[in-house]
Amino acid sequence: MKGEVLYSNHGLTVTVSTYALLFKYPFRLAHGSRKRTSAVFLTLREGEITAYGEAALPPYLGTEADQVIEFLRRLSFRQMVNLPLSEAAQQIDAVASGMHAAKTCADMALHDLHARRAGVSLRDFLNFPGKEPVHTTYTLGLSTPRELRVKLREADPFRMLKLKLGGPDDTERIKQFRQLTAKPFCADINQGWTDRTQAARTAEVLGAEGCIFIEQPFAPGREGDVQWLRERVPVPVIADESVRRYDEMMQVISVYDGVNIKLMKSAGIREAAAMTAELRRRGKTVVLGAMAESSCGATAAAHLAGEADYVDLDAPLLITNDPFSGITYRNGAVVLPEQPGTGVQLSDDTRSARTPH
Repeated sequence: MKGEVLYSNHGLTVTVSTYALLFKYPFRLAHGSRKRTSAVFLTLREGEITAYGEAALPPYLGTEADQVIEFLRRLSFRQMVNLPLSEAAQQIDAVASGMHAAKTCADMALHDLHARRAGVSLRDFLNFPGKEPVHTTYTLGLSTPRELRVKLREADPFRMLKLKLGGPDDTERIKQFRQLTAKPFCADINQGWTDRTQAARTAEVLGAEGCIFIEQPFAPGREGDVQWLRERVPVPVIADESVRRYDEMMQVISVYDGVNIKLMKSAGIREAAAMTAELRRRGKTVVLGAMAESSCGATAAAHLAGEADYVDLDAPLLITNDPFSGITYRNGAVVLPEQPGTGVQLSDDTRSARTPH
């Protein structure tokens, strides 16, 4: 993968590359549709060891690729590669406010480097619990009836589905979905509900159809409406866009039944793990998810899956030009690679190809 060299000295080379992840189907949500997601990849090469990090940049994060690269330029990788990971994370966080995905990108690459140096998987390096098998949901974006049939055939190996909703025709979409499959499912609204009375009606339909949980029904800041909904409908409500980092989680956690934790929001692997531990301490539901991202980020997240109640790591299956190999899927279960660190590698056709923009 071609890229810009940010640093090269003392046996360390730091490279950054931009990339456009292309969706297999148009990615339709309640608030829009897109065919691609921008990503920035960071490579740390030290002798025979190569480590990787990813910043996936969906529009709602409000961060552009050039901002991520500028952030990474400000980091002293020569110093940080030899710091304890907790201290390096503090230095990364202090560079600028926000920039969560950029911070995760650097943090992920450093964790990968340290674990590869030790010759063990990231999960073992951090003493994260293992759990086999870990089954992931399979995402069904907003679809026409014909598209839904095709996607359901592709989702056949997966035990649980994630149904994207968030519009005036949600009830009809649920009906179409249930006519085609009886599989367990959750519903991801992506902030799409605006009227809480209508939201309650749709949530009642979801409950009647066996929906396991409803994710992010309203826009962030409408926690009062979330509480109102939970008092009327017995379907658990999970936060996603309303919670990025640990401090945000602590401000609203009493309103939700759980949180969808994603590395790209949390600013780092250890913070995501701390969020998971706090949710479990409180008896809340832990969903481990991912943005629209490549196998680089999704594989790093998969090392945390042992403490999750539900896993939503199908992102690599939803794109057509994944530049990495990493996690694989067996009968709907996530399989970690056997290599040290996160275990990701550049795919064979990426090693010699120019990075698409």
